[in-house]
Amino acid sequence: MLFVEYTSAPTTVNMLRSFVNNISKVSVLRRLLFAASHLPADLPNYWRIVLDFATENQGEKDSINVEQVRLLLENLHELNSAAFKTDTQLLKQLVEFPLPSNKPLGLILISSSESCYLCKSKLTVRRDRPAPVIIYTDSMGSVTGSHFHKYCTNTNCHFVQYYGYYTTGSGQVFYSHIWKSLPYFVSSRETAFSMDLLNRFNAEILLGQQSFKQCADVYNHINRYEVKSQQSREVSLLTERQKVDRRRIEDAFFQYALLTTHGLYPEYFELSNLPMHCDASETLIKFTATYHGAFMNKYSEHRCNKPGCGNVLVLDGNMKNHRSVCYANKAGYVQYEGLPGRLCTGCPNTPAYKSLYCSHHKPLISIPHLANSNSHDNDDGDSSSMEPSEKGPVGLIIGKRTTRNTNLYQVVWLGRTITENSWEFASQLPVAMIKEYEEGIKREIHEDHFTSAGQTVSVICSNVMQQDSSKDNDPLQNAAKKFCHPVIESHSSGVFDISDHDIDGPVCNTQKDKRQTRHHTAGIVAGAWPCGIVVLIGELYGAESKPQVYGNIHTFLHKNKESTKTLEFLVYDDACHLKKYAANSKRASQTPTAKRIASINTVVDRLHFSGHVDIWCRKNCNPDSFEDLKDVDSEICEQIFSWLSRYSRITQHMKREYFLFYIMYLCDQHNQRVESKSSTNC
Repeated sequence: MLFVEYTSAPTTVNMLRSFVNNISKVSVLRRLLFAASHLPADLPNYWRIVLDFATENQGEKDSINVEQVRLLLENLHELNSAAFKTDTQLLKQLVEFPLPSNKPLGLILISSSESCYLCKSKLTVRRDRPAPVIIYTDSMGSVTGSHFHKYCTNTNCHFVQYYGYYTTGSGQVFYSHIWKSLPYFVSSRETAFSMDLLNRFNAEILLGQQSFKQCADVYNHINRYEVKSQQSREVSLLTERQKVDRRRIEDAFFQYALLTTHGLYPEYFELSNLPMHCDASETLIKFTATYHGAFMNKYSEHRCNKPGCGNVLVLDGNMKNHRSVCYANKAGYVQYEGLPGRLCTGCPNTPAYKSLYCSHHKPLISIPHLANSNSHDNDDGDSSSMEPSEKGPVGLIIGKRTTRNTNLYQVVWLGRTITENSWEFASQLPVAMIKEYEEGIKREIHEDHFTSAGQTVSVICSNVMQQDSSKDNDPLQNAAKKFCHPVIESHSSGVFDISDHDIDGPVCNTQKDKRQTRHHTAGIVAGAWPCGIVVLIGELYGAESKPQVYGNIHTFLHKNKESTKTLEFLVYDDACHLKKYAANSKRASQTPTAKRIASINTVVDRLHFSGHVDIWCRKNCNPDSFEDLKDVDSEICEQIFSWLSRYSRITQHMKREYFLFYIMYLCDQHNQRVESKSSTNC
């Protein structure tokens, strides 16, 4: 900037005083300094633009002129260039400004609420104990912050207000309704993100298909953060956590997505009834089950002028969007809502670190090569070709036999029938379980249950028994009593245990039951209206088997009876086998919904119909035999999966609690875009 005229400091002060006297709003001076610090001086009509910006909508255009502005700002810059620092530069200085305790001031996170949410009493700030927090921002990188909380002055009330959330006497955390309007999002006790950065991460993940690690790497690269310092926590919390870790982004993203989803379904969720946990997975377990029902209910009611919308459901499986699962392929069952019986699918839990088995089943395995995460042999799931120890985790040791050279132990295998019990060498069994048996410590087999997306999932585990006053001297008899349970006596039950041998099946080589995967899921099954709206989502285990596809269809129709009354056709690439499976008279008589599925026209989509060669199939499953399917897009699921599969490298490493929510969140965003285009075209 060129300084044509220079006046002394007193003269400049007088000029400033005269200038301020000529205007009635200090905001004009602030806007002058802001424009002068951001606009390049080489800009044509620079001074006129600065003046026009400063006086816009301020009512001060006639009180000052361009020459006054030029002289004032040029001399101010010469005498005190700090006055022209940008807001970002000043904010960085403010962040580093020391408090009386010689700690940096940082960004201050403090709620603006003044009254208690529960009892309406006054809130007061806890001044003596601000919590240190690392705030990841889009413009300044990683900065330190101080998180102050307010407590209720009512001594009988245990309400505590934090920035963006609050806690009650129960210790549960609830987010405030204004969370999205705040400039920062607190994701954990010591971590926060600027909302601008979190919105950017959300866009990169949803639209750019970036993984959480890629988001972290880009952030750290842009801000030029080197390898994490080895300094202690007392020396510098900022130095220790300057680089953002992908797990912090993951936790923040899922909390952000969960709260965003809440806003899309206000009739199903209330923030005051949605407790958040330090670990987002705990919240997602409870949230996903309700979200799944709300998702299906909302989009099953969608209707548009696209041919087939509302009366044709197109189904398909997508194996690319899978996740890793525990190797215990006989230790888990799934029961579908409204459908009697349950299906053996294996343990659905995520494997522990560097293991093929989850944290529940890993201690029950002793063979080193079975705990190696790089070993995925024998994925066909056929137990007949397994070594004895490969029958799965050990459930119980119920007997001992001593030979000349070694000891043999009678083993009950987890998830298998009593007839499959066997005698094993000590080297084949977990050392800890042998020690427990020798010391007389008893174990019991039990089931852990959880609800997930229209399914009740049971995981069979083996734990040490609690002390019991009753004693049984016959361990085999005691074990038999524990195992006389439908789960042990029959791998599958109800509609899934009905025999189909007396029904002549099609000879089309399109069955997908044969290809079993043991170390990861079989992906998802999805159903969509021909317009592209996804209405059905379910997870598949082991293979895209008929029972699982049937179970998901039954759940969808059972939970949405009114909105699916108009459904007349099911389109599926293996329709011939599914149609025969559903038409089994014993199976169709189990529930009204099962009877209805048997009566719905089930046809093959046009893309795969050429591969169906059975005479019965070509006669009964030909989509071109029905006039109502003439203009229907029967390959809509293939089109949706071509987009959804781009996220496969993200989903394959996800934990069980995150996976299905993430898939539904993606499909929710997809459905909103489809509805937006549909309304625009109308």
